Amino acid sequence: MIVATCAELLWLEKGKYIHGLVSKSGLFAENSAVGSSFVYMYAKCGDMEDASLMFDEIAVKDVVSWTALVIGYVRNDDSEKSLECLCEMHRIGGDGEKVNPRTLEGGFQACGNLGALIAGRCLHGLTVKTGLGCSQAVQSSLLSMYSKCGNVEEARNSFCQVVDKDVFSWTSVIGVCARFGFMNECLNQFWDMQVNDVYPDGIVVSCILLGFGNSMLVREGKAFHGLIVRRNYVLDDTVNNALLSMYCKFGTPSPAGKLFDGVHEWSKESWNTMVFGYGKMGIEGKCLELFREMRDQGIEADSNSLVSVISSCSQLGLINLCRSVHCYIIKNSMDEDVSIANSLIDMYGKGGNLSIAWKMFCRTQRDVVTWNTLISSYIHSGHYAEAITLFDEMISEKLNLNSATLVIVLSACCHLPSLEKGKMRYLKESDGDSSMVSITTMYYAVIVDRTTIDCNIDYQLTGSVARMAIMPCGSTSIAQWGIRPQFMIKSYMPNSTMKARCGVNTKMSYLAAPSSGLFSRESFPVLSYTGTSQTSNQCRGAQFVVRADSDFYSVLGVSKNASKSEIKSAYRKLARSFHPDVNKKPDAEQKFKEISNAYEVLSDDEKRSLYDKYGEAGLKGAGMDMGDFSNPFDLFESLFEGMGGMGGMGGRASRNRAVDGQDEYYNLVLNFKEAVFGVEKEIEITRLESCGTCDGSGAKPGTKPSKCSTCGGQGQVVSSARTPLGVFQQVMTCSSCGGTGETFNPCNSCSGDGRVRRTKRISLKVPAGVDSGSRLRVRSEGNAGRRGGSPGDLFVIIEVMPDPVLKRDDTNILYTCKVSYIDAILGTTIKVPTVDGMVDLKIPAGTQPSTTLVMAKKGVPVLSKRNMRGDQLVRVQVEIPKRLSSEEKKLIEELADLSKGKTATSRR
Repeated sequence: MIVATCAELLWLEKGKYIHGLVSKSGLFAENSAVGSSFVYMYAKCGDMEDASLMFDEIAVKDVVSWTALVIGYVRNDDSEKSLECLCEMHRIGGDGEKVNPRTLEGGFQACGNLGALIAGRCLHGLTVKTGLGCSQAVQSSLLSMYSKCGNVEEARNSFCQVVDKDVFSWTSVIGVCARFGFMNECLNQFWDMQVNDVYPDGIVVSCILLGFGNSMLVREGKAFHGLIVRRNYVLDDTVNNALLSMYCKFGTPSPAGKLFDGVHEWSKESWNTMVFGYGKMGIEGKCLELFREMRDQGIEADSNSLVSVISSCSQLGLINLCRSVHCYIIKNSMDEDVSIANSLIDMYGKGGNLSIAWKMFCRTQRDVVTWNTLISSYIHSGHYAEAITLFDEMISEKLNLNSATLVIVLSACCHLPSLEKGKMRYLKESDGDSSMVSITTMYYAVIVDRTTIDCNIDYQLTGSVARMAIMPCGSTSIAQWGIRPQFMIKSYMPNSTMKARCGVNTKMSYLAAPSSGLFSRESFPVLSYTGTSQTSNQCRGAQFVVRADSDFYSVLGVSKNASKSEIKSAYRKLARSFHPDVNKKPDAEQKFKEISNAYEVLSDDEKRSLYDKYGEAGLKGAGMDMGDFSNPFDLFESLFEGMGGMGGMGGRASRNRAVDGQDEYYNLVLNFKEAVFGVEKEIEITRLESCGTCDGSGAKPGTKPSKCSTCGGQGQVVSSARTPLGVFQQVMTCSSCGGTGETFNPCNSCSGDGRVRRTKRISLKVPAGVDSGSRLRVRSEGNAGRRGGSPGDLFVIIEVMPDPVLKRDDTNILYTCKVSYIDAILGTTIKVPTVDGMVDLKIPAGTQPSTTLVMAKKGVPVLSKRNMRGDQLVRVQVEIPKRLSSEEKKLIEELADLSKGKTATSRR
């Protein structure tokens, strides 16, 4: 018990002292459990060397000692050693060495930390074989392991097997789905989590936000941000950082900047996120300005921020500032960080200081990115042969090349006379070694660049380009690489040669492209060849021009520099002409959809910017598919909504749609014990309910609504005015019917609204463990909807009155007790107030001032887990009298003399 207390309070020195006493008494030989407790104590305090020595001294090792060592290595970031101990334990395989659920839990944690999926599966098999998989802790650890290893399918299966799903289980499965882009499933799990009365914390919300950012789902990410604000989900530092990171990945600096400026005190992580984000978005000035503010406020920059700052300085050509940042890095001992070193090598190399770049390369720990950076710097400075030599040295070090390596080397070969050498390298490194990365379209782009210059059209079209056309490359790569949907591949050869070798005259269809992917028929339907009339002996410039499906500017008939008002005016004009209710031609509706899609993109600054850079593929790569409206007429009606839509066009306006009721909020005040143990309260709320007189229609009983005589049932009226420029028509919402197209005699009870305000008493069950700020949701108990809409929800906001004696710290309760110095020395038992009543607490002899005693499971129940409770922490305050009687003083002096005598005797 004493050793366990030292472990929990991390008293390593006192634990060693007790270890010495026990060693002298010889208890280790009699009881192996004593040795196991010391293994646990040393491991808990972080001293794994002594824990291992203690483990070796145990004569008969049982499962407790093995488990203590396995978990100790995991907690001290040595997962490999933990798995070695687990394997050794299983190899010995005696009755006392069989694994238990706690051992398996530590093993799964180690596998997850290392990403060792195969070892994790073997351990999973052992779990099934031993029948220990029913444990809640083992199930949760198994789910966490598969999530960390990135095995989504196994994580799903493990999650389904967890019986009592807590917030950690939901976090694991939501996190792995978000990390690998399964956002639909991620959101479904998010809603199911709340249906099962598990409230999402900041980690869950941040996982979803980061998933939207990684998947470039801009529209969905913004909608989820709105949901967070509207439903008052957790908004802690983790969520705020995830929001900043998401908007930075979207390349939308405005929302990120507003979010950052709206908070007065940001954490260190938030500052670094914004600096890194501005650098990634190419806003170099803002990146440097924010970094300067960080430095002035004494906030430490991390490696990602410094990489962005170095890149920004390099892009702006601020060499002196780059050197100042380099000094800052050295001063803060961050120059050994590999990512920072790579950025500095790139900065000096691209700036022409190859000697400094080479020195930094020699002194840093090199990875494949370091080699790529230096080789690229030599190519940038025109030293192509030296770059090839560096590549040969890189291969000799047996590094695993990535796609960037081959692209860089091929670009160097393109500037050397020996193209065949480059081809051989290309084929050798990409096809000859199975460990190399797969060939990507970028390789072919480099080869096309060189072969078109050398008129090597046979290799270009029959080899690389033909293979390039069938590569399964998604549109996201377009946005990442900056390839526009309209580009040119230049070639210099006679027209007759082109026609003879390729069968191309004025058109060439698809390059055998598949029906989907980057070079699909849908993305690039026309590949045309243009050029002047040439003879077989003339080598004039020819061009392949690949064009996208349609040009949104041409669809609306505006220039690329058109303002928003010009775009809006053009859309209105075309929409009126091609609306299917006006234009009866067969292709009118399709044309109307094209016009709507074009206007939707060009009227949004963010989408227009992406379209101008990357075309339609850029919008898809950023998660902005054209046609955010499921019905193209929704866009049309939303634009004309302020003027009531368009008269005589079929009445498509949303005049009779159901309107959901608004949510209702109620503040509930609880006393301390009610919040701790839960309570059933009857509350009284005032809300809008459907009118019983008219059944929610708003019309007087016995009457029927009639068509509005003003608008003829359209809900809109058209006013015309003749001007020198022609007849001007304005469409407005009908003031008589409010846009519904119907008039009726209003109900006397609800005055035509269909709802009346009533008071209702609701029985509310408050779960144990709530705290101030907790929200309880009662579905469908909010305000009633209109025209058949669903009712809103009732949100109960909890406010807890503080207790005058007991203080709450999350699930723990804090209490300070006072004892006399005599009781502290000799020990005693006192009565301590708890939420369960007065409880006896033993004060051990020799208790020191400010000692904290733990009363296990006397704290607050964990929310949604009533059988789990926190602890009550009792802080002992020793009272020393300010005045002593003469007799007391005499006795204490005698005690002091006695203590000095013992000290002197022990020293002799």
